[in-house]
Amino acid sequence: MNQLDSFDFQEKLPNEQLSLIGSIVAIALSLFSCCCGLFSGIPAFITGIIALILASNDTKAYNLNPTLYAEKSFHNVKLAKTLSIIAIVLSVFSVLFFVLVQLGSFAMPEILQELQNRFPKK
Repeated sequence: MNQLDSFDFQEKLPNEQLSLIGSIVAIALSLFSCCCGLFSGIPAFITGIIALILASNDTKAYNLNPTLYAEKSFHNVKLAKTLSIIAIVLSVFSVLFFVLVQLGSFAMPEILQELQNRFPKK
């Protein structure tokens, strides 16, 4: 009897690493969207959605046959799912904030003028 026969090998979920990396990138982009606005807010939203879809597909695969996949792999997929949801929410809020600030500056130019008068250029 071979020693390897006594071990029960379980696979990783197929998109575990990709969904985890995608959700971390989406979190980073959504944090940068506070200062960069739409240039990182929209890519953060798209990356978060892709990571969420990949994590959801892996969750379905795990639920179909939990004995085939490693428990740690499933925990990583759940973490990726949570991080991608957080990234999506952050990116939506930052894009909405950016749009509202831009609309407000166009709708009320007197406030913008007052701010420019308070802090004159040197």
